[in-house]
Amino acid sequence: TVAISKTWWQGKINTSLSGTYTASRQNKIWNSQTINGTIGVGYRINSHHNLQLNNTIMYTIFTQSVSNEFRGDLTYTYTF
Repeated sequence: TVAISKTWWQGKINTSLSGTYTASRQNKIWNSQTINGTIGVGYRINSHHNLQLNNTIMYTIFTQSVSNEFRGDLTYTYTF
C-alpha cells in the first residue's frame, strides 16, 4: 500500500490518495491479483461536524475471470 494525504485551508479540507496491490497464490499458482485505488476528500465544518467523501476502484484478476468494482461513500461525523 502507498498513500499520501494533504491538509488545506487552515486544516478544514483534507485530501487523500492511496493504491494497494494484493496477490493470492496456492500450490504455486496465482489465484487472484487485486489493484485498489482510493481517493478521498474531507471537510471539517467546525470542531464537532465533519464530512468525508471516498471513492474506490477495485480491479481483480482471478484464474478464469476478471472483476471490476466501484464504491463510493459519504460519511458525516459528529464529535461530542
